[in-house]
Amino acid sequence: MEGANSMAMNNNSANYSTPLRIVMFPWLAYGHISPFLELAKKLITHRGIHIYLCSTPINLKFISKKLITANKELYSPSKIELVEYNLPNLPELPPHYHTTNGLPIHLNSTLIKALKMSESQLHNIINSLRPNLVIFDAFLTSLSISPSKLQIKNILSLLFCIYSAAFLSYASHSVLNPRSDYPFPDIYYREFEQLDKNNDNMNDYDHVKMPNALPMLVNTSRVGREINKEGDIELINWLDQKSGYSTVFASFGSEYFLTDEEIEEIAFGLELSNVNFIWALSVEFGVPIIAMPMNYEQPLNARVMVENGVAVEIVRDECGKLERGEIAKVIRDMVLGGLGIPMRQKMKDFSKNMKLSEKEDLEGLVRMIVQLSNKCSKFYC
Repeated sequence: MEGANSMAMNNNSANYSTPLRIVMFPWLAYGHISPFLELAKKLITHRGIHIYLCSTPINLKFISKKLITANKELYSPSKIELVEYNLPNLPELPPHYHTTNGLPIHLNSTLIKALKMSESQLHNIINSLRPNLVIFDAFLTSLSISPSKLQIKNILSLLFCIYSAAFLSYASHSVLNPRSDYPFPDIYYREFEQLDKNNDNMNDYDHVKMPNALPMLVNTSRVGREINKEGDIELINWLDQKSGYSTVFASFGSEYFLTDEEIEEIAFGLELSNVNFIWALSVEFGVPIIAMPMNYEQPLNARVMVENGVAVEIVRDECGKLERGEIAKVIRDMVLGGLGIPMRQKMKDFSKNMKLSEKEDLEGLVRMIVQLSNKCSKFYC
């Protein structure tokens, strides 16, 4: 297979003679890859669908770990196949940086550059796999397919956007009605969160402002060392010693680098709150959320949760800075005060409704994809 080295999950033979071939290209971030995996799982429940999930080798290691313990028949190469997408070797971007996980923020533009330089491999993969459908991450608009370089005509492609409905609604309104206020006043960006078109990171990602913070990887928690392995018994034992609803889990994702000042204020705020905490450097539904939005669409998502009564936001000052006293107060109110008790029931109800809605929406999406793929299958031999 020219331009595509497949990583088979096991050696089971294909069950279907003429499967619908769907190629997936998620953005190079764990938070984008996971929704693609969930979509792939739903798609392969339909008879005759073969998924090719493309990413860089460093990300495929992450994907393999997520699939390795899953049902072997479900994730056989007859249904899901991992395909290497190799970025060019750049001196400042070694292979372990071919992912956003742990990528220093100053290398964001370099990763985008490497991705753009790899377009020929994109054409090779599509020509080799001859898919009925290509599903692109909406974050990958920098990649372009040139029809003249494809050996397949009438190929169908879809954009898969993982952003929240609140963000898409807000962004659409800003574009279509720039002179009018957003009709839901509780969902908003504060001034320091607004789009900044002069920001270099904004130009790279065409997204909301990212602070120009020095890259830093933080490894700290009450446990005393990094906890990143499944089944870590020390962490489980530590949690077992704590009473219910008494511990805070803090996590800010793999793509945001806290500034020195933010690290200090969060650390002091956690200490001043006098509650147990684990700082991981998803909160399960059914647990109230203390929202501390950092960037991108997080402020809007946080305010949606607050509006639904299942979260409390840690409010920054007018300059966008965190303050340890505010952090400590919100945590104390949630964990030690009475605020968390009614929120827990609200969150359980909210979670139940969300899961039902998500199931219906995802099933509808899968039906649409299957129908479109079937319509286009007549173009392939």
